[in-house]
Amino acid sequence: MLLTQPAEDRWTPHHLSVPVLSRITKVPVETVMLDNAGHYPLEEPGLTQMQDAIADFVTRNTA
Repeated sequence: MLLTQPAEDRWTPHHLSVPVLSRITKVPVETVMLDNAGHYPLEEPGLTQMQDAIADFVTRNTA
């Protein structure tokens, strides 16, 4: 499971995701923090970081 977490997300900050993610035990959980990004990560470099993290995750998990 991949969480791309915007570092500047005030609607759903990372600390609110931790209790949910910590209960996921049947699959690996990876979190990538997106620099300078808000809830909808349209800002750079967060947008590019999200795209890269998703592409890398898909590549690693579909090979």
